[in-house]
Amino acid sequence: MPLFGRSRVTRRPDPRRRDGLTFDRALSRLWNSGVVLPVLIALAFLAGASAIVLSGEERLPWVLHQRVDQPVTARVDFSRLNQSKTAQLRDARRRAIPNYYRLNRPLLDQIAGDLRQMLAAARAADDFKKFSESSKGGWAIDAAAFDVLKSMTDDEGAAKYEKWIETLLGRLRTENLVQRPSAAERDPLAQGGEDAILIREDGRQDRVSIQRLTYVTNEQHVARIIRELAEIFPSKLRPAVSAGLLRAIRVEPEKDSFQAVYVFDRERTQTALEAVKNLPPVLDEYKRGDILVAAGATITPEAYDLLEQEHEAYLTARTTLPGLRQSWMGKRIGQVGIVFLVTIGLATYTYRYVRRIVERPARCVGFAVLMLGMLLIARLLIVSHWSEYWAITTTIVAAAILTIAYQQRFALGTSTLLAMLTTLTLNGSLQLFIVLASVASVVVILLGDIRSRFKLIEVGVLTAGVAGATALLVGLTQQQPFEFVAGQAAIAAAAALLACSAVLVLLPVIEKVFRIATSMTLLEWADTSSPLLKQLIQKAPGTWQHSHLLGSMAEAAADEIGANGLLVRVGAFYHDVGKMCKPEYFVENQQARISAHSRLAPRMSLLIILGHVKDGLALAREYRLPPVLHQFIAEHHGTTVVRYFHAIAAQQEQQKTRGRGDDRGVDEGEFRYPGPKPRTRESAILMLCDSVEGTVRSLADPTPGRIESVVHDIVMGRLLDGQLDDCDLTLKELARIEQSLVKSLCSIYHGRIAYPKTPMPGEPVQTRTA
Repeated sequence: MPLFGRSRVTRRPDPRRRDGLTFDRALSRLWNSGVVLPVLIALAFLAGASAIVLSGEERLPWVLHQRVDQPVTARVDFSRLNQSKTAQLRDARRRAIPNYYRLNRPLLDQIAGDLRQMLAAARAADDFKKFSESSKGGWAIDAAAFDVLKSMTDDEGAAKYEKWIETLLGRLRTENLVQRPSAAERDPLAQGGEDAILIREDGRQDRVSIQRLTYVTNEQHVARIIRELAEIFPSKLRPAVSAGLLRAIRVEPEKDSFQAVYVFDRERTQTALEAVKNLPPVLDEYKRGDILVAAGATITPEAYDLLEQEHEAYLTARTTLPGLRQSWMGKRIGQVGIVFLVTIGLATYTYRYVRRIVERPARCVGFAVLMLGMLLIARLLIVSHWSEYWAITTTIVAAAILTIAYQQRFALGTSTLLAMLTTLTLNGSLQLFIVLASVASVVVILLGDIRSRFKLIEVGVLTAGVAGATALLVGLTQQQPFEFVAGQAAIAAAAALLACSAVLVLLPVIEKVFRIATSMTLLEWADTSSPLLKQLIQKAPGTWQHSHLLGSMAEAAADEIGANGLLVRVGAFYHDVGKMCKPEYFVENQQARISAHSRLAPRMSLLIILGHVKDGLALAREYRLPPVLHQFIAEHHGTTVVRYFHAIAAQQEQQKTRGRGDDRGVDEGEFRYPGPKPRTRESAILMLCDSVEGTVRSLADPTPGRIESVVHDIVMGRLLDGQLDDCDLTLKELARIEQSLVKSLCSIYHGRIAYPKTPMPGEPVQTRTA
């Protein structure tokens, strides 16, 4: 029975619940921590790099005209197509193919028709005179021959005459009277062999020696055959028959126009020649361990073809043969392991030195795509027997992009790791890695600051020289022939020049994709003829003078700690560009002693003062100012308090509440800039310069001691106010910045000596300030 009528339900503990933290919440916290996405990108990079590296083993590790130190042996049994022997065999067969000749039936029909027509004409004529007139000399018949023909006009004579014709045609078929094929009809590689094939009337093919053939171009042989054939007829008809046969066979001898009994059959001859192509090729058999290229030998085109066929056989056999498959899988596991270690090192190096890549997924993806893209292009460039030094192109491009977009130290480390992956992909040696790492180092060191396009050309020429020299020295250490080494060095230099040319062309794209501005671009924006600066100079000249002065101070301070002085100088030019929207409300632009804020409430004046930051960002976007300069507009005040108007507001509030006993004051938070705080050393330097310059300018007597005291107080005030918390300035750097600012301000507000003025006669001596 349940107690008090209710049953107690025992709940099972939720395995996902741990001390009040559910599994879903844990996943949510992990995702929001910003760790998951970089890890996923690293895993994707690992997978992509592994796929590219594993595909690289399909390439031969040798190139043409390279000398091998060790003998190259066959790894598997394979057969090689011997093209030269196969071609020789087929050429021999083609030359042995006989010419085919078919019976010329139209010729036989023409001869028989002429003979029958001659008898019919004799039968139709009453006498020899009428016969001669009707034939018009077509037959060489005299009166005696006409009498013979006339005597055979009856049925018995006609039958006998027809029998003579059939006998002549039968004899003519047995005569191997042929005509040589023309150059257009005969295959130039086919010589006809020792025999010829005569296709008889019944379709039978007789193989006849070419020595038994009679050619219609031979007059003596043709005359003999005609004379023998004419003997079938009576002696008085023989001249007429001979003339008719000669006229039918030798149509126009002067034009080489003949009619042979057997004519060349081009189709059947060509069919026989085409059948030669189906002959089985000649194969050379190689066993595992056979020497393909001897030690010290140079790889010729024929040897390279042999190595390619052996490699193809190996690639096919390694997936089926257990021994080869086991070693192949072990090699692939080792390659993937190396890629994994490189990926871990690359991720750690990136997190350690350029954490902003990890913190921003877009940059993280872009960095991974850049590395994988360069690795893939290097894999695709090196095909067949191309030199592996063409991979210098992608290594230099990656090193240049990383140097321009990030730091030299980071670019040097990552480009070295890329060189390692490229060497692994191409199955390269230590010498290839040395060349790739050397050119990457040269590019990173020389490409620190791009202030002109000629700098890229200069870097390209120097890098090409280093690439060629390194490849030359590496080739000499391998004891390669000098011609081969010189050729490889020329390829390395050409690849370096090609890479630097590509960087020169792609520089605007690189700046846009990585949202950076090179020194060359910054110098273009520092030109006072740019539209935005021109408007600032015209509308707010006082602000421009202030900005120009800050640029000089900030550049000197940045150079003192190794920051980007040019960047902070150009940033100073544009940091107050928003003031030109309402220039009269800022003291440096006020012509008279009366302030424009005298008739405004402190909070209204505050809105105007704060608005110059927002207006400046809007103008920067409108005029397409490089994104790297936007930070100086947004961060040069940080979240500091607008002290002047805060003090006025506090004073007014105190007067209102006097006597009430309610002295709450004015909250400083209402009079702070919205921020953000400076996030880079350059932006922090500009904030300090802006603060100390305005304060020192307001001093009545800016002596060096007072300047140093003011600068120190302001710097410490910004530090204690937390304005420098988001940038990576160190206390040592801050002290050096303070010294630089004091030096710059003392040189600007230096003391002046008074020297005497030449008095007029009768006037007292006066002095004036120089």
